[in-house]
Amino acid sequence: MVYYSSSNEYILNLIITFSSMTSSENIKISEVKSFIANKDDIFFIPIYGEEELSAEWESFLKKYAKNKCNIGKKTYFYLYGIYDLEIDKDATIVRQINNILKFLSVQIKIFPLKIMLGYTPIDSLIYYYNHSNYSHTDNNLVDNIIFLSKQELMINDLKTVDFTAKLNGYSSVIDKLKLKNKIKFLTQTLSSLKCENIILNRVKNINMDKVLKKSTNKKVLKLQLKSNRLKKSKSLSGFLSLEVLNLTANAFEMINIDYLSTKIKSLNLSKNNIKKVKIKKIRLKMKKLILFNNKITNMSFLSKLTNIEYLNIGLNPIEKFPDAIFKLTKIKHLNISFLNINTIPIEILNLKQLISIDITGSRILNNNNILVQLNKKGVKIIS
Repeated sequence: MVYYSSSNEYILNLIITFSSMTSSENIKISEVKSFIANKDDIFFIPIYGEEELSAEWESFLKKYAKNKCNIGKKTYFYLYGIYDLEIDKDATIVRQINNILKFLSVQIKIFPLKIMLGYTPIDSLIYYYNHSNYSHTDNNLVDNIIFLSKQELMINDLKTVDFTAKLNGYSSVIDKLKLKNKIKFLTQTLSSLKCENIILNRVKNINMDKVLKKSTNKKVLKLQLKSNRLKKSKSLSGFLSLEVLNLTANAFEMINIDYLSTKIKSLNLSKNNIKKVKIKKIRLKMKKLILFNNKITNMSFLSKLTNIEYLNIGLNPIEKFPDAIFKLTKIKHLNISFLNINTIPIEILNLKQLISIDITGSRILNNNNILVQLNKKGVKIIS
């Protein structure tokens, strides 16, 4: 049985074709009254926000998990949306699916690429259904953090401290703590940790800007703060030794890189609402910058990041290839996917270190003379 919720014409046509080619019936999840035993099930699920299940799908899968006739089935998941092409096995939606269905002893198979309008051939979906041995397993559900009391951590010298709840693998343990002052607790905790890597994603009902503003830590090298509704880059100025910072899916509208650690090598700002990036000081140590899915129109700030080797500016409202990129003489990998640009200037041939360029979803293929020349130089064209 093929289950779906979309009313999108492209997805509906895809589902109808898929159902026909696999001899499967299909049904909208809002119309499901019972489940059929002894048959594989296929799910076409949309991805929104920070790649989480919608309330409708979460409710449906919980209903599916309670029905005994679904025990031991093979289940195939096809996800679609506009974000990164690959499905990250650590993504929230993958963790949710595994957590909800874990007591059914089902085989969970998740197609490793997102279905995107016009970019997923039906043949690849069918081939995966017929031949795939691929499945996501979550090996990261480990005891990274144990609370001894309301005031301190039992373990605070691990290489990695992960505040992700072991119970389901995606929510934060902070949400379950019964404390009068969670901001004070988190501030003290973040300031006292001596580990290299902190993962603190999806904290609910707490102003994380306030928490970070009051925190100071010179030991932490990597910090992951996905989906925390952060708005102020100045809040992070107390983390002086950071080399890797992930701020995916927050609420930034402006980011001032000068407030961030001078040691940062990798910065991920994807899936925010950033319209402006400020930077006055040249950042020689920054090697990787991800700005995918924001609202940036002016990329002139890139000229301050002369040692960048990996740059992703895809899915921003840019209509002209940014001239500042030509100053990035050490760039190796460039992602300009889903930009509203028609051509790449010939100056790109001067980027001698370039190894790959991603033009997925763009109109550049219609004017491919430069692409031919890049290809002759050994540059991999991803489209």
